[in-house]
Amino acid sequence: MLYYRLIALWVICEAFAGGIMHAFKIPFTGMLVSSLAVLCITCLGFRFSGKGKILKAALLVCAFKFALSPHSPPTAYIAVLFQAAAGSLLFSLQRFKTTAAILLGMVALTESALQRLLVLWVLYGKSFWNAVDQYVEKLSGNNSNGSATLTLAGIYIGLHFIVGILVGAFSASLAKRNFMLEAKYIIAWEDTTLPQRKKKRKKTKWIFIIVWLLLLAIIIFGYANPDKAMISGGSALMIFFRAILIITAWYFFISPQVKRWLSKRWEHTRSTQAEAYHQVTELIPSTFNLIKKSIHLSASKKGLARIKLFIYIVLGNIFLE
Repeated sequence: MLYYRLIALWVICEAFAGGIMHAFKIPFTGMLVSSLAVLCITCLGFRFSGKGKILKAALLVCAFKFALSPHSPPTAYIAVLFQAAAGSLLFSLQRFKTTAAILLGMVALTESALQRLLVLWVLYGKSFWNAVDQYVEKLSGNNSNGSATLTLAGIYIGLHFIVGILVGAFSASLAKRNFMLEAKYIIAWEDTTLPQRKKKRKKTKWIFIIVWLLLLAIIIFGYANPDKAMISGGSALMIFFRAILIITAWYFFISPQVKRWLSKRWEHTRSTQAEAYHQVTELIPSTFNLIKKSIHLSASKKGLARIKLFIYIVLGNIFLE
């Protein structure tokens, strides 16, 4: 039962984490979702490291993620499977589980940062980053040969790397801990149903629209005042049309084909792991209820202390026999 509880927790972290982060008003949601995945994989690795248990769990997580969050991009599934493969490999070293957890945190969060930077590079191309370098140079008055974007990217990756070490160590300490919950923190595993999620437009689309509008404004300003423009109209126009071309091709041609393939893949997973899928299906609503009540019970604390208490209550009840 513990195995399925941990999978249900991982499913909710992947499918509903945005709402949980909003409840705590926490920034850097992407980094935190990857951190939660590391925590779930570490708990699985400490208790169920053999016979491909982590990879089987990841396939189930992807199947549920596709069902609960059908608009998730394929890159999200790549991240889940990559993290699971790394975790399965690292936790096969039975004697070094704490080290495995730390390495998993480093690898998983660094991959998350690299994936986001790669998407931006593919979407906007080298011209955009050169334009950002020129803009930063004009603002700072520094005409050095260094690249501002490379510096920012290095800081971004380094931050994820350091956080990964901390998350891995913290996850290991939780995974091997014997939880002694106070009576007021014990939550009954109730039969309940998931609330209906309101359909809302993806924030990512609005981000792209804002970027497009900014680029359009830069183009107009570049042609109207070529002497004062920080970015030439021709360069911005190229970035603008490149982004439109890639996004249009993705949403109307590539994404539907990828999602059709994913649908068949996860249907196959559901059929081959029917019993496990049924067990997790039964547990997801009660696990969601557990998280909801844990948020309420942790309200007595503030800031980091509240987050630690929340995690303590959730995992304490997950591990409770």
